[in-house]
Amino acid sequence: MSPRFELDHRLAADTVEVTDLSLCHVRLMNDRAVPWLLLIPRKVNLRELYQLTKKERGQLMDEVVLSQHVLEALFRPEKLNIGALGNMVNQFHMHVIARFRLDRAWPNAIWNTTPIVRYPGDEMELMLRSLRAEFSQELVKKAKH
Repeated sequence: MSPRFELDHRLAADTVEVTDLSLCHVRLMNDRAVPWLLLIPRKVNLRELYQLTKKERGQLMDEVVLSQHVLEALFRPEKLNIGALGNMVNQFHMHVIARFRLDRAWPNAIWNTTPIVRYPGDEMELMLRSLRAEFSQELVKKAKH
């Protein structure tokens, strides 16, 4: 039997499932200070971008842009940050982060800043519903073009 995609336990611990796209599993960072998505390609043992095929890299970029549209539509951020470090978790993943001048780290990088404030249960559910609805709308728009 061939190996199957498994989410790194550290990513699972800090995030909540939003949706699955063609290539990526999308998760929300559990930090209410900044709307922050992670896109994790569902590929076994993927550590680096170059390990994706050219077609998969194109699909990844399409999904990053789709995620930017979702965050822009819902939050109207001042800047959208994109990053892929992998120093702490080597399972390849992309961060798409809505940034605001009043967030806790502006203008610096948001990673490893404190305090992280978790979403309360009802607020998390509302956030997930909003994100899922917006992803659905953006996918419909994309299909029409």
